[in-house]
Amino acid sequence: QYAFGEKKENGWIRLECCTDGNEILLVIQNNFDPTIPASSGHGIGLKNIRKRLFLLYDRDDLLQVNRKEDIFEVILRLPERRREEKEYDQQ
Repeated sequence: QYAFGEKKENGWIRLECCTDGNEILLVIQNNFDPTIPASSGHGIGLKNIRKRLFLLYDRDDLLQVNRKEDIFEVILRLPERRREEKEYDQQ
């Protein structure tokens, strides 16, 4: 519903998952109809996700959101270890 709005045909979602060094890399893409106006949301969900990722991993580069023509893309990097695990190992 949210990814496609009123687009009823030829909609698709692509999910790619792989490892990149010590990180899990998730790439999620979906197509959308650029002629349909964007929702009136305020991006609170994305802000909350960014904040939680920063609290867990102490990094602000883990979530990328891109909009290219008629494709919406989210790239999420999840490091192997969370901040608390690194701090615990250093003690």
